[in-house]
Amino acid sequence: MDRTAWRGIPARERAITKVQFIRTPEGGDLAILPRADYEALVRVAARPDAARVRTANRRTKKIRDDALPFDVVEAIVAGTSPPRAWREYFGWTAADLAAAAGISAGYLSQIETGKRAGTLRVLRAIAGVLEIELADLTGESFA
Repeated sequence: MDRTAWRGIPARERAITKVQFIRTPEGGDLAILPRADYEALVRVAARPDAARVRTANRRTKKIRDDALPFDVVEAIVAGTSPPRAWREYFGWTAADLAAAAGISAGYLSQIETGKRAGTLRVLRAIAGVLEIELADLTGESFA
């Protein structure tokens, strides 16, 4: 198994305990594992691929100058908050972005819905995770 694929994954989600490999009568191979291990793999697979996100971030920064991604602008014009528009653009789930920024998913939801403004520290953390400017996150770059 390629261990580099598991970097950044909590140990409790890496420990696949009781996998059995069997050969079918047709000659195919099957892996049988406990449901909890299967569900952990599904959770890991649903996360944004960190390399893909970094590549998207770099591409965005290369074309940036004063340009913003059309999908982000379109979402904001349609009424989506800038934090949510950027999160969705980069493919982050609310839970994963909140965890990476060191806040609760509920707090992120309140920021995205406008129920809370978010502290400067929290907004900087979110912008840092998304690798965007603070002004992009607060909507100041859209004025």
